[in-house]
Amino acid sequence: MVKPIFDGRALYADGPDENLFHADKVRPVFNEKNSEVVRRPAFGVSMASHAIACFSTHLCKEEGEAMKDFVSAMSSLQKLLSDSDLQEAFQGLSYEKALATKFKHVEAHTAILWKWFKVNKNELYPLLSKIMPLAAAAYSSSFHLLDLLVHLTGLGSYAEQVRPTKEVEDIYEKWKKDPVKYFPQYMFRAFEARRNIEVKKPATDKTFHDDAEDEVPFVFASNAETSGIQKDDSPIRRSAASRKRKKKKRSSSSTSASKESKSSASSGRTVKENKKKEKKKKDKEKKDKKKEIKEKNKDKKSKKQRRKTDESSDSDHDARNEAAQEAKELRETTAFSAWPLEEVKKCQDMAVELQKKLEESKEDQQPVEEIRTVLSLFPIDVLNLRLFPEIPADGDVDQDKANDAVRLAILLASQAESFWSSSSLANEQA
Repeated sequence: MVKPIFDGRALYADGPDENLFHADKVRPVFNEKNSEVVRRPAFGVSMASHAIACFSTHLCKEEGEAMKDFVSAMSSLQKLLSDSDLQEAFQGLSYEKALATKFKHVEAHTAILWKWFKVNKNELYPLLSKIMPLAAAAYSSSFHLLDLLVHLTGLGSYAEQVRPTKEVEDIYEKWKKDPVKYFPQYMFRAFEARRNIEVKKPATDKTFHDDAEDEVPFVFASNAETSGIQKDDSPIRRSAASRKRKKKKRSSSSTSASKESKSSASSGRTVKENKKKEKKKKDKEKKDKKKEIKEKNKDKKSKKQRRKTDESSDSDHDARNEAAQEAKELRETTAFSAWPLEEVKKCQDMAVELQKKLEESKEDQQPVEEIRTVLSLFPIDVLNLRLFPEIPADGDVDQDKANDAVRLAILLASQAESFWSSSSLANEQA
């Protein structure tokens, strides 16, 4: 049901998200295979209630301070993520989109991400610490709320889905006949049955430790007698076990007497043998101590080496980043120096006028030909400095693509003008 999709949606459903949230569409999703509320009602309702209570506690904590912090943090995160180059990098690193361009921009987009995370890391950690606890509680509780909503508002269908255990078979039959009247009684008996099962389990058996562990044997009324879970605690079996314990006790007494006689025979061991053992023990301790010191020194060397590697990696990152920046500046210098200032200003004026027309024009009355004309005046090396939207040679142009193309054209012209104003070539051309 949950799957991030490239179009920005997180719910994996056909059509709009709201179409998914109807009982007839959601009920088949929550069945015995993936809903504890159906498979084991006492466990499922308990887990769902715990998750919803956790979320409610977060919402109401300190008069809603957690929610205020969450909203504030989300607002700050939105500002950090609003950079157009960053959004383009995140979208471009989606495999499907990267594949469409034959991974042409992967290196550039990766460099943008690395720089963004490095610059904003001190802001991101505290923001995520305020967002994630409430987001996690909301994620968990919303599914549990939906699970309970589907089943508790359709008790007849819910009763049909449940497979009763032997302990609640009688009340289940009543519940099935009158779902609304007997549902509370059924849940009471289900909770009691759960407690009785857990009480019978040995203390070392972690099968029923808590609601998070769902690998629990399920004994249905139809196969309880053949499941092998019920223990035979008859008097005959208890008597046989008692005889075995007595026999084992007698055997233990004779073994003890034999050990005592052997002990007196071995008490005459010489002092020399004892000294040899003591010496062996000390030698072993020394050897173990040397080995421990050696391991510690080895760990120290390994940590030192890792630190050197990390430092080297950081310096390599910085060097690559500087190299990428230098390459970008070189491309800009080469492209702008081949574009005369007079042509730059002409293109800039035309692009600005074109932007005004676009703002005033309707979607079906765009100055398509003028867009193509303006872009054709730009040198190809200059256009290659930015990732322009594709403008076909004929036919209509998408309004968003047209706006982006003109905006990028104005930006490039402005950069070229700044280049000429700060370059000695401007004086020479003048």
